Amino acid sequence: MALFAITLAYAQELKITGTLVDRDTREGVMLATVQLLKADSTYITGVLSDDNGRFAVKAPAAGQYILKVSSVGYVTLMKNVKVSGKSTLALGNIEFGADAIMLKGATVVGQAARVTVKEDTFVYNASARLKAPSLRSWSSVCLALR
Repeated sequence: MALFAITLAYAQELKITGTLVDRDTREGVMLATVQLLKADSTYITGVLSDDNGRFAVKAPAAGQYILKVSSVGYVTLMKNVKVSGKSTLALGNIEFGADAIMLKGATVVGQAARVTVKEDTFVYNASARLKAPSLRSWSSVCLALR
């Protein structure tokens, strides 16, 4: 009987559960990264939130942990949690705020090749605003073709 009780005690899973909710829309934040860290910020385990923002992460043992929640477009959230001997620590709804800086637009700049070599012919791209080649650049091209 004692052996069965010890086995049952070790079989309990210590879990931390909760739901990530967008602060503005009150909807669940899906595919957010939820990480469980030791008190010294060492990574233990991690999961992704589901389509409704729910998550469940397993703790290896009772103790003090840091729950780190991050997602693109949101401010990273760090929360201290204490896992006791109970099997589940329910955190309920956790508000997750948008990061206004992450939501700004991006500008992509490209540049066309000025000169390309096809077989034994140099092809110049006039729209690339090519400067006249210097004598030094011609000599290096000639050496490269040898």
